[in-house]
Amino acid sequence: MTKLSLTCNCGANNIDFKHSEPLPLRTDRPAYLCPCDTCRFGTGFLATLLVDIPKKWINLPHAHLGKTSTYKTEHHGTKYFCSNCGSGLYYALDEILTIYLPALRLDGKLPTISPGLARIVSLPTGNALKSSISSFLRTAVSHPHITSEDQEDKHPSDTLNGTCLCRSTKIEIRRPPADYMKDPILKEWVYPPHASNTEHGKPRLAVGLCHCHSCRLGSSTPFYAWIFTPRPLLTVTGDKIKAYDSAPEKGVRRRFCGECGSQVTFSRRDDMWDVSCALMDLEELKDGRWARWSFKEVGEMEAVKRRPADNYIEGWTEGRDCYTDFGKEWWGELVGTVRDVANDLKQGNAPVVARA
Repeated sequence: MTKLSLTCNCGANNIDFKHSEPLPLRTDRPAYLCPCDTCRFGTGFLATLLVDIPKKWINLPHAHLGKTSTYKTEHHGTKYFCSNCGSGLYYALDEILTIYLPALRLDGKLPTISPGLARIVSLPTGNALKSSISSFLRTAVSHPHITSEDQEDKHPSDTLNGTCLCRSTKIEIRRPPADYMKDPILKEWVYPPHASNTEHGKPRLAVGLCHCHSCRLGSSTPFYAWIFTPRPLLTVTGDKIKAYDSAPEKGVRRRFCGECGSQVTFSRRDDMWDVSCALMDLEELKDGRWARWSFKEVGEMEAVKRRPADNYIEGWTEGRDCYTDFGKEWWGELVGTVRDVANDLKQGNAPVVARA
């Protein structure tokens, strides 16, 4: 008999399904991507992948053994997440559980054997999937790129600010200085203004997407986006922040809010931390003066000296894969659709779609 369960990134929580009907699960509503503020600030990404099931399908007593924290949300009821690693497990509202699909396991393992996650639940597909992804990515990705040579930032902000769902964590990213090339750390991680706006543009930080299992499981989102931030430009404060060493042999540490479960940072270096993109001010990111989503932008000078950031960051919008084989195993259509949408955004021809 096939066994379904919910498991966090560290494995401390393992919650069994009582449900034993044939797969895929016969839910009243197919799985869906949710870009609401509760999901955004509660995970650190622009959207979550959820499915609603009856509460009676789950052996809930196993979720209350001191390994699970709760946080009451505005839109989805009570959020349950791992106290040790911060991974989201489910929301509970009345007799319905809304589960984070990245937490779902089949016979104790990730559903990575073809057709992957589609074997278990009905997933969004085709134009519906592309529309959803385009909608939430457009809230953060600059579109179109700044191209006017005389377009000056009339009200430049010196800081990019962010917070978690409960607002106990505060994140501040300071704008790179114009003379960043004189700093031994900044020169390795900061990029110049877009080539079409060198006179009035600002130095930028790189942003990349990730499909790896660890980021998906840690955040409980279908994929993730990070801002690669030099430590001299970053301040993270909050008395609820907890840390989980997800790969101690590699020096990998993930920090999350212990109050609401929001993933905050990822680090495996002392000089640069990955910061959760969706916790930051998206309007500031979207205007193109803070973030460099593509290393091959139209008009970008090709003779830019390669630096550690080029080798560290591998994302779809940079034209290189980033753990995409892992993503394809889990949900193949998602990976291809993200690539297509990212390319559309890079070229400035993504359709305008209504946010769900």
